Amino acid sequence: MKQVLLVIALLLANMYKYLDNQGVILYEQKINMHRRLPADDQEARQFIPEFQTSKMELLFNKMESLFRTVEEEEDEDMEMESGGVHIKMRRPELTIFRNMSEKRSVEQREFLGKKYLVEGDIAQTPWKITGESKEILGYKCQQAMYKDTAQNRKVVAWFTGDIPCPSGPEMLGSLPGMILEADVNDGEVVYTALKIDTKGLVDVKALKAPTSGKKMTREEFKNMVDEHMKQMGGGSGIRIIRN
Repeated sequence: MKQVLLVIALLLANMYKYLDNQGVILYEQKINMHRRLPADDQEARQFIPEFQTSKMELLFNKMESLFRTVEEEEDEDMEMESGGVHIKMRRPELTIFRNMSEKRSVEQREFLGKKYLVEGDIAQTPWKITGESKEILGYKCQQAMYKDTAQNRKVVAWFTGDIPCPSGPEMLGSLPGMILEADVNDGEVVYTALKIDTKGLVDVKALKAPTSGKKMTREEFKNMVDEHMKQMGGGSGIRIIRN
């Protein structure tokens, strides 16, 4: 009888281990909008909220993930009007598919109302695991960080080996486990896992690369965005319209 119970316990343990190889994670994305404005643009700071928060979700199995925008009823284009100034901010749609075994990614990004498919390889990020640890939503997590001097970018992430998929929010990943929390540039963008569901089955039809949009390389897309921002005088893409 004891042997039978032991076999059942092992089977259940293996089943739950398998379920942690797939699931859905709901993240909060918090962006410091003032950090993205030109330093001398004090006018915009008077009308634009300092922080913009939204929900994102990550569908995953052991070697694939799909990060995408979550549609919310209250998630409408942000419009404010005060003192004859009309400000409109629109959150672009985003979908990022990654296949870790093939080391490739397909990003569906929206820019100026048009969709683009940005394809490329998954870069190996030079993470440094610091040795610090904490618990997030019941998962034991380790801290890792890296600095990209070329892009002037610093990232601090917390990942868990209990979810072995080497993925995370946006294009963050390449760690021995799932990233549940990330801080980019000391609070400019912060991702925080709000809910983790590893008990249900992931929609196989949803966990696929997006196909709609004009195909571009990362370099081509970056050059297009940079050129537009240059024409706008280095602005943030936020429109201020005087009535």
